[in-house]
Amino acid sequence: MLLALSFFVLGLAIGALIATAALRRQAVDALRSARAALAAAESARKAVEAAKALPAPARPKAAAPTSDQQPRPPRARRTPKPEPAPTTPLPARPVDDGLPRLGPAGPRDTPGTVPRRTDDNPFHHTGVWDEDTDHEFPIELPEPGAVAMVEVTAKSSKHVRIVPMTRTPTRVDTHRTLLYVSASDGTERTRTVLSRDVTHLKVDAQGRSEWSVRLYGPSETDELTGTREGTGEIVVALRPDAPSELLLHVDSSSWGAEFICHCWRWDKVNRDTCRCAAPEGLPRWFSSMVYLQGEGMRTLVIPRPGLLKLHTDKPTDPWRLRLGPYRGTAEDDGPDD
Repeated sequence: MLLALSFFVLGLAIGALIATAALRRQAVDALRSARAALAAAESARKAVEAAKALPAPARPKAAAPTSDQQPRPPRARRTPKPEPAPTTPLPARPVDDGLPRLGPAGPRDTPGTVPRRTDDNPFHHTGVWDEDTDHEFPIELPEPGAVAMVEVTAKSSKHVRIVPMTRTPTRVDTHRTLLYVSASDGTERTRTVLSRDVTHLKVDAQGRSEWSVRLYGPSETDELTGTREGTGEIVVALRPDAPSELLLHVDSSSWGAEFICHCWRWDKVNRDTCRCAAPEGLPRWFSSMVYLQGEGMRTLVIPRPGLLKLHTDKPTDPWRLRLGPYRGTAEDDGPDD
């Protein structure tokens, strides 16, 4: 029994030795394989370094051109383009076709300072206010029963508005604003006509404001004779001895002209319009007003003495007026000089 147990233990020991030897052999083989792989990698690295150390192969020289081949010319160098010389724009050549044309816009009508009343003239009203003011006051027209030419000048640190009014026991009307001036406008001036029913002026001002309103009767208004050129708004007297034609040539974005008969019925709002009979030789209907946009030329019939009121969009817009005898011409013809 003891002998059998000894043989069993001895068998186990021999099996363990055999297994250990097999494992050791496998480890030795794996170590040898790893060393071989490292040696191969080192050889490859050295081969790469040796290849890099070799000089680069020389490029083959181009074959010399044969007799039937022309050598390629050397490439020309690019030269920078010269800067263009500054040029002065040439003025537009005037058109000489004999047709009527106006010259360029004229200089701005600069009023300078606001006039102040220095005498007892009852038809000159002025004011200098240092604070906000809303003031209405009565006026008299220079020639009772007639319209009046008015010249308005104003400036303000904020704004000022001057409006004609009709105020009677039975009627109150606010007419179109004569002049509105803001701080950015500086000093402004306008000339126009007041209808004979205006009784008051209203001045609405904010900030420090200066204003002047001067009234003239029709007999004091400058008379138009022949041809005149100018710019901006104007009121002129027309005193022909017989029916006449007035040629107007104006260049403005928006402009209008109107003849005011010396009967002075000139208030279309209240239908107080001229009812004078047309002189002999004139058609029953004829044009005495015009309103256009842009450059235009029209002929108005002037049946009797009166005033012409011309309005332009800007004070520099040019115009030409020409008064001559009535010929019954077409609308695009003008009177003789």
